[in-house]
This record gives sequence, structure tokens and C-alpha cells, in this order.
Amino acid sequence: MNKKFYWLAGFAALMMTAACSDDNVVNDNPDPTPGTEEESNVVTLQVIDGASQSGRIHMVAQTKAVEGVKKNRLNYVATIGNPELQGEDKKWSATSVFIENEEGTKNTVYITWHSDKQATNPAGDWGGALDIINFEQIDKPEIDIESSLVDQNLMKFENVMKAQAGEGGKALFLSATHAEKGAVVARLPMYNPTKAEIIGMPGTSVNCVAQLGNNLVAVTGFKGTWATFAPDAEAVYYDYDDLNNNAWLKLGQDLSEGFGGKYIGIDENGRGYVLRTDDGKAQILGASSGEVKVDNMAPLISDWKVGENYDPATGDWTTNKEESQLQGKHVMVIKDGYAYVGAGLNGLRVYSLNDGTEVKNFDDEKGGPNTIGLCIDGDLLYAATGSGLRVYEMKGNGVLELYAFEVEEYDENGLPNSMNPPTTMDEGEATPGHHSANFVSVLNADNGDKYIFVAYGQDGVRVYKLIPDAE
Repeated sequence: MNKKFYWLAGFAALMMTAACSDDNVVNDNPDPTPGTEEESNVVTLQVIDGASQSGRIHMVAQTKAVEGVKKNRLNYVATIGNPELQGEDKKWSATSVFIENEEGTKNTVYITWHSDKQATNPAGDWGGALDIINFEQIDKPEIDIESSLVDQNLMKFENVMKAQAGEGGKALFLSATHAEKGAVVARLPMYNPTKAEIIGMPGTSVNCVAQLGNNLVAVTGFKGTWATFAPDAEAVYYDYDDLNNNAWLKLGQDLSEGFGGKYIGIDENGRGYVLRTDDGKAQILGASSGEVKVDNMAPLISDWKVGENYDPATGDWTTNKEESQLQGKHVMVIKDGYAYVGAGLNGLRVYSLNDGTEVKNFDDEKGGPNTIGLCIDGDLLYAATGSGLRVYEMKGNGVLELYAFEVEEYDENGLPNSMNPPTTMDEGEATPGHHSANFVSVLNADNGDKYIFVAYGQDGVRVYKLIPDAE
């Protein structure tokens, strides 16, 4: 596929602008600012060209890796800074990275963002953005922003993936929260990605969308469920008044107040699994059958936060009266019958899908550092944690061995300048450059090199190169 073809087709209407919004927000009737354009369940996204954003890319001069131990297997390559919108004071947070490896062409990296301003002004300020990044490896890596698609008032974005959307060709599917509709999936056709087609889902927010056979499956948050739908489904809002109008959507179970849907994991055979949690335990469910595959797991918890809830009857957002530890992000990946779960403050957990037992990997009873994002590439498991990027070698039967780790300081050539991993939070304060690692994805360059993109929340995205023969 030639991504240039798709984007040139879409850029005929690049001067069309509209507004956008943020993620799990709390607001009594959010009031989008003038300029938002929405018609027939379509939101027009503002386009910001890459040339005006070159200052967001900070590359590090690369030298040959030094020999040594695990700390030398990761070289620091670059940082991709937060979106910069003229006249806006939003605090953007990187939420996910999707990498499209295309042989013989530049690799394309998609990065989702949402505004975190609602951390101090709950549900009152929305914003979602999608970066399209070009990556090219010649003598050295080159990273540049092709363009950014922004919605400043209506939605916030959590994840992004790509799938075939019927005869219309491929499209990007963004897990999103809508200021007026709650949980939605935003579909961006590649022939015209400035037009976000809004597909409504039951619940407050969509946390993940994944491919399940010929269909897609989305999981929604604490008041939520999971549902399968066709990639080319009509863009319509979920009808809470007459559920018969939602026949195009197959629910995994009825909408539940305490569902706590977090992620959808797909194994190498195309089978889907749903990760959910409540205060007492987490579970893994079969996405097709609804059967409980793993029960009584360590709950998926994060720092205490005040949650928000969407009321479809009024369209209002309200703040929960009590703080909860269930508001965080969590990722699950699956290989060879084992589920690897980012359980947040309960660490990295591994479970057998065959018998539901937990594989003990760490001396620490909580599975090591705070772990959120996970990614598998070959026999390596990459983890976004409270101690930065950590890479584990998968030894079989769910057993992990630490293979490489990010350190707290790198020199001007991107080489490790410390023996210690970073601590992203210290007494509630974020370490500069390492705010909150929450998502990780791996790019395989044409020459065989591996580059790891880590979403660090409000500190943007950091890029590392894996040096497998450093020792």
C-alpha cells in the first residue's frame, strides 16, 4: 500500500477545519466553541501540516553502542514533542502508538493524543489529535511529521488501529470519547482522513478497538461492555431509547455499571480476549463466547483518581463522589496460550489461558514496577512501566527474563550514562522526560534494526533503538 496516494487524495480538502475534543471528561453539557462542524455523524478534523511542526522532533546523534550489560541494549534516539496549537493552552498527553511497517517505503507511525487539562478542570476541556509520522532508515533514522489531524472540542482519542472497511478501502479506527455521545469509535477513511465518521457504542468511553476475524470489536469503560461490528458499519449513534435500532452491533453482554472494560487482546490464531476489572479482581473473557478464561486475577489499579460518568438520557457528564483506582489504562498481549497483562500498580502479570493459573516471574509480590503498556515482537516482550521502558526475553511457558532496560540518563550520543532505570514518579511529581509511560510499539526497519516508540503521556513519545548484540 502506498500511503502517499491515500494522503494526497485526502489533502484536496485540507483547508476545511473543525473542532475536536478530549477523553473521559467531566462536564455538564460541554459547549463546543464556534467552528465545530458536525453533520450526518461526521466530524471534520482540522489539518496541521508537518512543516509547521518540525520543532517537535528532537533527534539525538547516533554512535555505535558501547559493549556491556542489559542497560546498553537500548540507545536513546529521539523525542516527539506534544502538539502545538496556536492560541491553545491544552496539556496534550500521548496515549497510543500504531506502527505500519511497509516494505520498500517509509514506515508510517500513528500517534494518538488527548488533552489532559481536565485533570484540573474535569470534563470541561476536550481535545484529541492524531499525528502521522514518517520514519525512514538510511544511514541513520529520520523522523518527520507528515501532518496532524486535530479535534479541539468534541472528542478525545485513546487508541488507533487500521483495518479494511469494506469496498471503501482501509480506514483508521480511533477509540474515542465524545463530549455529547459518550463512547464512540471514530473511523477515518484513508481516501479522506479529515472526515471522522462517528460510530456510537454503549458506555462512557471506548478504550480499545481490535480486529476479530472480518469484524471489529470494541471494549468500553467502567460503565460498559464489549461489542462486535462490521468495519464498514453505518456511522450512527447508539440508540439508548430503542435498543432494537442497534441490531448492527452485537453486544458481548448487557451494559453493566461495574464492567470496567480495558483492552482487547488477539492471539496468533485470531482469537479475541477481553480484559476487564473491578475493585476486587480482574478477568479475561472470550470475546466471541463470553466465557471466563481467567478469573480472580489481581485487579488492574492505578493512582487514585476521580472518575467521570456519562448520562445518555441527559447528555451530561458527572463526577463520581469518591476517588477510584480503576481509572487507569491497561494493555494485554497474548502469545502461545499465555496472557501478559499490564496490571498497573499490580505490576506485570502472566496467566495461562488453558488453566487460568498465574505464572510467577518476579520476586516482588506485585509483579515488578507499575506496568501499563505491552507489546510483543518475536521472542521479546516490551513493557511501558513506572521504571521506563523494560524489555523481557520470553523463555517459554510464560516465563520472562529481563533483557534490557531504559536508564535515567543518556549522553549527547544517545548512549547510556547511568546504571539506574528512571523512576517516573517521585512523591507524586513526574520525572522530567518520563511523565507516565503508558503505551509501547515496535518498528522493524528494512535493515533489520528495531526501534521502540514509548508514549510518555504529557512528555510526548520517546524513541529507542534495540541493540541485541551489546554484550
